[in-house]
Formats: sequence, C-alpha cells, structure tokens
Amino acid sequence: MARASPRLYDMKILRRRREIEPARADDSYLPPTTAALLRAHATGGDIEAEVSGLARDYAEEGESLDAFLDDLEALLHGAELPPMTAPLVRLAATAWADGLSEKINAFSCADPLTGLATVNHLQSFLDGLFRARAGEVSVPTISDADADYAIVVVELGPRGVGESTRGLAKLAESLRIAIIAEEMRAGFASDEVLARLTDKRCAALVLQSDDLPMRTARLKRSIGQRFQLGPHGFVCKVWIENLPREETASRQLVAELCK
Repeated sequence: MARASPRLYDMKILRRRREIEPARADDSYLPPTTAALLRAHATGGDIEAEVSGLARDYAEEGESLDAFLDDLEALLHGAELPPMTAPLVRLAATAWADGLSEKINAFSCADPLTGLATVNHLQSFLDGLFRARAGEVSVPTISDADADYAIVVVELGPRGVGESTRGLAKLAESLRIAIIAEEMRAGFASDEVLARLTDKRCAALVLQSDDLPMRTARLKRSIGQRFQLGPHGFVCKVWIENLPREETASRQLVAELCK
C-alpha cells in the first residue's frame, strides 16, 4: 500500500494531537506543512494552493471530504484564525473532487485491448483543460492550457477484398486496432492523450504544432505498411480535427467522433 502523502500525514497528526491539547500556530509544535498553511493564512499568502493540495491528498488517500473539512475547521479554530469562508469551502470541494477523479481514472482509464485511454478519460482531460483555461484550478497533467489543441483521428476502414465477414474476421479486426494503438504510441509523446473512441476509431489529443501534419502523415504511412503485410490489404483513414476553443463545441466534436 502506498504511503500517505506528507501533507495528509501532517493533518492526521494534528487530528490526533488536538484531542490532547489545542492547536497553536507554533512551528515548534505543528507539523511542517500544517505550519506552512497557517503562515500563509496569517501573512496573506497563497492559502488556496495549500488547501487545494491538502484536499487532493485526502481524496487520493481515500479520506472523505467531510473528514478534510472537519480537520481544516479544527486547525483554523485551534489556531484562533478566521473560520472557513464559502469560497474556500467550494475550492476545497472542487480540489477534492478533482483528486478523486484522478484516483478513479488511474484505476480504469485504459481500454483492455489496446491499452489506450477510454473515452471517459479523454473527457476528464477536457474537463481539466477548460477549467484550467477558466482559471478555476491548476491541473498538473496539463502543461499549457492556453495553447490550441487538435485531435488526430484514425479510423479502421472496411474489410479487405476477399476477406470473410465470418469466423475469425472479428478477431482480425481487433488485432488491427491493436496495431493502430501501437503505432499511435510510437508516433506521439507519452504526455499526449491517446484514446479509443469506438470499435473502429482511435484518437490522439495533441497540441497544435507546425509539424503535426507531417507527424500525422507519418502515422498513416506506418499503419498502412503494417496492414500491407496481411493477406487482404486493410485500409484506414487518418485526419486532423481542430479542437474548438469553446467548451460546448469541443464536447460536441468529441461526441460526434464517438458515434
């Protein structure tokens, strides 16, 4: 079992200690991270970042939102600091939900056949992207929220001439999807989101760049070369969709691609 994060460990220490004596904004008494939070509160520092980090830690370690809010309330009360405000509670709840979402995605974000991310994982990334653009939250997995994105789509074409639609044809089709996934992983960086959208369609959510058309053409060529090795000459379509800057339009695009 993974060891609890230092910040969560600090808060749990405080939870146990407050049963013995009140918390104090005293660095010699409080665990380091808790003391940092109190100093930020007292000096007008970035308490939101500290609270967000703590809330994420609680979610990732399986602690409830209620437990975090209780501990944070006790910490502020024990140190004779102002109580939590409504915006701070909303911030904590949002960060906790983000942490829980990341935890769930880590368990079940991969398609079992291809190893690519699921549609749910892609949608979760888009959630984080648009919230980061709106300044609502900082998402560690999104390096440049303000940049333009595109979706490279790869679609498996119809069966080759002379190939039966019965027997092992479905298995052969699945193996070709696995080939597409393998070539996509080779053609795109590890931090780009690669997902399986439908039985015959995969996609890569990538940053727009001058060399994207060239990379896409190279991907199509490498997949085609792999398919030509088979007895029936499968084909695939590869194209680029520009991801709209507007959230609703982006979601509509992804929904269409998943049909």
